[in-house]
Amino acid sequence: MALTIERIGGHRDLASLEEAWRDVTSKSARPNPFLSWEWVFTWWEHFGSALDLWILAAYEKSNRKLVGLAPLVVRRFPVPRHGPYSELSVLGSTVAAPDHLDAIAADSFQAEVNSAFASYIGERGRWDTFRLHGMRSDSFLIDLLLEEGGKPRGLVWESECPFVSLPSSWEEYESSLDRKMRYNLRSRSRRLEKDADKQVSFQSVASNSEVEDAMSELFRLHQQIRERRRTKGAFGDSLVSDFHRRVAKRFSEKGWLRLYLLRVRGDAIAAVYSFRYRDVVYFYQTGYDPAWAKYGPGSAIVAHSIRSSIEEGAHEFDFLRGDEPYKFQWTRQVRKDFRGWLSHSVRGRVLIAGYRLGLNARRALQRMKTG
Repeated sequence: MALTIERIGGHRDLASLEEAWRDVTSKSARPNPFLSWEWVFTWWEHFGSALDLWILAAYEKSNRKLVGLAPLVVRRFPVPRHGPYSELSVLGSTVAAPDHLDAIAADSFQAEVNSAFASYIGERGRWDTFRLHGMRSDSFLIDLLLEEGGKPRGLVWESECPFVSLPSSWEEYESSLDRKMRYNLRSRSRRLEKDADKQVSFQSVASNSEVEDAMSELFRLHQQIRERRRTKGAFGDSLVSDFHRRVAKRFSEKGWLRLYLLRVRGDAIAAVYSFRYRDVVYFYQTGYDPAWAKYGPGSAIVAHSIRSSIEEGAHEFDFLRGDEPYKFQWTRQVRKDFRGWLSHSVRGRVLIAGYRLGLNARRALQRMKTG
């Protein structure tokens, strides 16, 4: 099969791809919400001002039908000591931290499309490094790019992504949890109902008109937990929070948003922000009011989200990137994504070699301190 690869570099061109993008994604064997036009275009609108679009589109030569996409961007860095350098990355990654990224290809064209993309990137890319974040560990495209002459071209790190293969009923899933977890879920729920005079409810954000207020509650509750732990919150930057408000509305319009609030006497004390895409629910972020911690509101809202996913017929609940201990209270299943930094020029090799030396020095120093 003969393919034509074209590079798309303009905002209007990206906007014009909306329907074609959805069509090729619908035919992909491995889609997820972070590869959807809704996520990618919204990300570009909010974070793309300092970047150059570098989207590759694969067309069947015979009929100009779109069969694959590699959504990429180029960032340019002015580095006085080493001179300016440029870096390729996946559109929609880094800021907002999506997972399971890859090139998009219609199922029957995967091998041909990814091979054509890898050749195009290797031959025509005018950039020094390729920054990878949240990439699928079984990415066809990255497999082709990772090796050059049989030698690794950079640094690669794995990240764990816990997930749950959902059974047909909540009762079956609940029975798979350890005894202590089951006891805590039930006893804390009963105690909350009693102490709140049974004024406890779960709200499912079902309409676009509810999204704005519900997202504000999520941001507030998430930040409360982060401040308690003295860590930076995921939504602290106004540009990031504005992005999530917009993408939540777009996902709500498509029926993908799964945003739940736990309310006591009308006040939100916990929230979970997730997406349903095909048969998978993707758990993105959560938060709860520390004043209610003894009732386990964080666990309660996650349990509600998993239970709702089962009841609506989802096949999987994906906790996405991160090995936080609370995730392994819900599952022992794990898949791997990876992040990396690959070179594409002499300057890129020098930059990565310098980073590797610094990394090894920091590790040696840490071993000396702990040993």
